[in-house]
Amino acid sequence: MEKYIAYQGVIDAFKESRELTFAEMARLADISPDTINRMRQGVPVSKESISALAKCLGVPSERLGTPATLPKNDPSRYTSIGLYAELRAEDADEVAFQDFRPHTGRLNNPISYLWASSEGGEVSARTLADEDEERLLRIQFHNVDRYPGNVAIHPTCLTARQKLDSQIYLTFLARIAEQDDAHRDNAGPGSGEQTIVAVRVSDAHLEQWEYRDSVSYLLPPVDGTDWSVFVVDLEFDATRPHWKKFGTGVSFPGEEPDFSVITGVVIEVGRGKAGERPGPGDGVVDITRIHLTKDRKFLKDVAHAKNSR
Repeated sequence: MEKYIAYQGVIDAFKESRELTFAEMARLADISPDTINRMRQGVPVSKESISALAKCLGVPSERLGTPATLPKNDPSRYTSIGLYAELRAEDADEVAFQDFRPHTGRLNNPISYLWASSEGGEVSARTLADEDEERLLRIQFHNVDRYPGNVAIHPTCLTARQKLDSQIYLTFLARIAEQDDAHRDNAGPGSGEQTIVAVRVSDAHLEQWEYRDSVSYLLPPVDGTDWSVFVVDLEFDATRPHWKKFGTGVSFPGEEPDFSVITGVVIEVGRGKAGERPGPGDGVVDITRIHLTKDRKFLKDVAHAKNSR
C-alpha cells in the first residue's frame, strides 16, 4: 500500500481558511479523526486518505502531501518521535530492545511518554535496580475508567531497532512489585480481577499495533511477585490475525504491521480479567529485559534463576 506524508502545517492552514474543525474535516472526507491527526504529525498515511481529504477541500492531492519515498530503512523520519536518525541492528538471535541501563556516551532515556485518563487517572514510571542489581522499570497506576495507563518505551539509546527475520518474538519479564501489598496475590476480594498488561508495538511507519485478536487481548495476567515471561509474536498471519491497528480495533484488507523496524513499545497497565484490556484499579508493576528473540522460551531460565534467589 503506497504511503503519503502530508506537508506540515498545510492541513492546519486549510482548517483555518475553511473555518472547519478537524472533526468536521474528517467527517466530510469520510476518514477517521485519528487519520487527520496522523497527517498533522507527519506520520505516513494511505494515498486514499490524502486523496479523500483533497477532494473534500477541492484541491489537488499534491497540495496536501507527497509520496513517502524514503527507503523503509531510512531512519531520518524517526527524529519526529525523539529518536536519533540512526538504525541499530545486531546479527544475533537475541538482542535487547530496552535494558533500562545507563549507557556511556549515549543517553538512554527509556520513557517516551506517559498517558492517563484526564478524568483522574494517574500513571508514573521510573527506573531502579532490583535485588540482583538489574535495572527495571517500575510502573505505578491508578485507573479510574476503562482507559488504562500507558507507558511508551523507547528503544535502547534512542535508536530504532532493525529487526532481523529470525527475531520473531518480543519478550519481557514482568511481576507485581513487592511494595504492592494489596495485590501481591493478584486478586481482588471475590472479584476475580487481576493485574494485567497489554502491549502495543510501533512499527517502521510509526503506526501502533495492538497485540490482540478480534475478541480478546492475548497476554496472561501478571502472576504475583515472581517474575513471569511474556511473549509477543511479531509474525503476521492473515489466517490467524493477532494484530489490530491502534485506535480502530480492526485491520483493513491489505493492512498489516511492518515490524522490519521497531520504533517503540507501549505497555498498558490496569486491573481486570484474563483476555480483557487493562481497566480500572490500582497497582504497581515491574518490567525488565525487553528483548527481540527467535526463541519464545529465551527468558524462561532467566526468570527461574531470578525467582530462586
